[in-house]
This record gives sequence, structure tokens and C-alpha cells, in this order.
Amino acid sequence: MNYTINTRRFNNESPTIGCWDGIRFEDSSVDASCILKYCEIEYADYGVYAYNSYPTVHSCWIHNNIYGLRGASSSMIVNNNKIYNNSQDGGYLYKGTPRFYNNTVYSNTGNGLKFFLSSGKIGYTSGTSQGKNEIRDNGSWGIRAQELTEIFMGSSDSEGNRIGGYNAVMTLMLRQNTIIGELLIQH
Repeated sequence: MNYTINTRRFNNESPTIGCWDGIRFEDSSVDASCILKYCEIEYADYGVYAYNSYPTVHSCWIHNNIYGLRGASSSMIVNNNKIYNNSQDGGYLYKGTPRFYNNTVYSNTGNGLKFFLSSGKIGYTSGTSQGKNEIRDNGSWGIRAQELTEIFMGSSDSEGNRIGGYNAVMTLMLRQNTIIGELLIQH
């Protein structure tokens, strides 16, 4: 079953980006019950906002928002989504350990994914060698890691040994920072 979540359900006006708050998961949320699956989320400030909670966002289309995802002290699981055409970042993750698997993040005006004081994981963390995230054609960086952020791209075996992965981060842009592919590391 597919659901579309936007203001057109609430009124007859033509929706605009940022005309509603979006879907929020708060600290009081029951994490095991916080699952968005097969949703289309558009025209919000934050398509999905998670504060000190651990929702799962699976097989959704998150587009035409100000920010596609916003995590604050959250370890959300983001799997098999299309995150695109957001007017700022596809995802802005502050603190927490968000995990991304099998997503396509593209054509966002700002960064594809921006991490700040986080330890994000992009790709599977055990049992497979494939990450299968595609991050491309964003207005700024594909992945931007700032301030004590540790990004793990790839996967590890069942004993925790890094074994690689198949993530694709494209559209190289060079600025006055250290850059590896499109992963920005600010000094």
C-alpha cells in the first residue's frame, strides 16, 4: 500500500515547499513502532524529523521539502529510499548514528547528506560487501562531514573487519578542504 503525505490531503490550495512541519519522531516515540514504509513525503520543512528517536524509513520518496531528513541525536535507519529535489540538504544529521542502505540521494540544492558531530554509517555493517547507496548531482557536496564526525562507508564481516562496499558518490567538486571522492573533511 502506498501513501502520499502532503498538504494536498488537508486543503485545496496549491502546496509549496515548507508549508507544513513534516513527520516528527520524538524522544517519547516507541522506536519499534516508528516505521515509515512506501510513503511519499513532500512540501514539508523536514520531510522526516527524528529527535532522540530511532525510526525506520523504508522505500519512501522524500522530495520537494526544505530538508528531506533531519536527525538530532537519532540513529534512524534509512533504507531503499529516493531522497531528491529538496531545497536544502537531502539529509542533515546532528549527533547520533544514522544508517543508510540502498538509497538514491540526488538533485538536492545543498548537500546530499550532511553529518555534524555524528558517526554515520553508509552501507551495510555486517555480512555483506555491498552498500548500494548512490549519492549524486547535489548542489554542494555529496557527503559533508563536519566537526568530529566519523563516517563509515562500506561494510564489515561478522567479526567487525572492514571488507569494503559498493557505494557511489559522484560529481566531484574541489574546494579548499581535503576531499576524497565527494566526501568532504573539514579541518
